[in-house]
Amino acid sequence: MVKSISWILLFLSALLAFISVVILIEKLFFTNCTNSYSELILEYDEIYTEVGRGKLVKGYLSNKGIEDEFRLSVDGIKWSVIKPEKMRLNENETEEIFVYISPIKSGKFDAKIKAESYCQKHQESIVIHVT
Repeated sequence: MVKSISWILLFLSALLAFISVVILIEKLFFTNCTNSYSELILEYDEIYTEVGRGKLVKGYLSNKGIEDEFRLSVDGIKWSVIKPEKMRLNENETEEIFVYISPIKSGKFDAKIKAESYCQKHQESIVIHVT
């Protein structure tokens, strides 16, 4: 009895491993990106603020193509936070994004807001003037 249960469990684990490999291969080699289209839109492309005074920039990510999962990030400055950092959008779905900027030194800075998926890469810039 115990021996037959262990063989069944072994068979099920091998089957699950096989299914996982098939799904991975399908994602890597057969993903069709021709129907992928989205837009990253920010409320501002230039902002003015002071050291220690935070500023919130709202934006939108719109998916016009097939369902896709995006990773969101900010490059160019370390004193910022983007929410959400990851988002899955269905076809014709739009979600808000929020970039909170809290400068720690004065100057002029260029922040790059990125939305990336397997099929797409978008980037918008915000010029930040800090006094």
